[in-house]
Amino acid sequence: MRVRRGRSPRARPAAARNTRALLTSGTVGYLAVTEQEVALIRGKKGAFKPKVGQEVVGRVPRADVEGIEFDKGALKGDLKLQFTDGGWWEFEIPKVYRRTTEAVVKTLTP
Repeated sequence: MRVRRGRSPRARPAAARNTRALLTSGTVGYLAVTEQEVALIRGKKGAFKPKVGQEVVGRVPRADVEGIEFDKGALKGDLKLQFTDGGWWEFEIPKVYRRTTEAVVKTLTP
C-alpha cells in the first residue's frame, strides 16, 4: 500500500498533526478500523506476502473521518480518507485486496 497525505491550507496545524505522511512510497501498511478510531499500522515484507507489523504510525478518531472514496482500478485502486480538519490519507490498493477494502469502505460510510 502506498500512502500519501495532504492538508488543506485552511486546516489548523495542531489538528493536522494526525494526518502527516507516516509511510513512504512503496511501504507496506495496514488500515485498522475500530469503533473509536482508524489506525495506520506499518507492515513488514514477508517471503510470499506482507505481514502486519507492530508499529502504529498514525491514528485518527473515527469521528474525524469525514468521507471515504474508493476508485477501483484494473490492477490497483485508490482509497482516500478525508478528515474534518481538511487533511487526508490516500492509499494505493492492489487488486488482491479489493474485497477487504470494500468492506472497510462500507464500515466507514455513514
